[in-house]
Amino acid sequence: MTAPMLDINTGVYSRSMARWLSNLMVSLGFAKTYLYTQGDYNPVTQPFEGNILTHSQEHFYYHRHLQIENPDIVVGGVTFGWAKATLESIKKLNCPGKLGRIQAPVKIYAAGEEQVVDNSRIEKISDWIPNCELEVIAGARHQLLAEVPAVETRIFNGFDRFVQQHFDLPILDRERRDVIVLDKSSIQIGVGAPLPLCVQGGKEFEKRIVESSLQPLP
Repeated sequence: MTAPMLDINTGVYSRSMARWLSNLMVSLGFAKTYLYTQGDYNPVTQPFEGNILTHSQEHFYYHRHLQIENPDIVVGGVTFGWAKATLESIKKLNCPGKLGRIQAPVKIYAAGEEQVVDNSRIEKISDWIPNCELEVIAGARHQLLAEVPAVETRIFNGFDRFVQQHFDLPILDRERRDVIVLDKSSIQIGVGAPLPLCVQGGKEFEKRIVESSLQPLP
């Protein structure tokens, strides 16, 4: 699993209050209504600077391009129905007895700079699973499989070793392929502003982040 949602941050509300409020609003017919401060997501207006998903500019703008070209895949903010279902799922998940019956080997990667899900209980939950290996990647954000090359390489190399160790399978020959950078001159937004799929100096930015935040693989 990568950056699994094993818990969420309920903000100023206690968990019991958040559960009660979401249950109430759903029962009143507001399941599809956004929570306060939540709303529609517009990929056109989302800048790379300050994003909480990835350090990779190439991945960020590529995903944004996909959302603009395919608006049906764009997901908005949190609704009361989503909150109710999520809190119920988390309550069922936080059960040592159930997790203790998992016999299959489990590998969990967590982001050290996580701001989308709540990692406060991830160590305890991983301890409840008998054969679970947790790895927290310092300096990485939520979208671990859309991060800078050093993070992706660390995840795939670690996963290959994990699979070989527990399932006696051969390690794949993974030759890393960079994200396809589209010709930004051919992509238009709104009144004609080009979508910046490739940012000047992006590689230097990625290298600086990796060297200052991530430890090299042994």
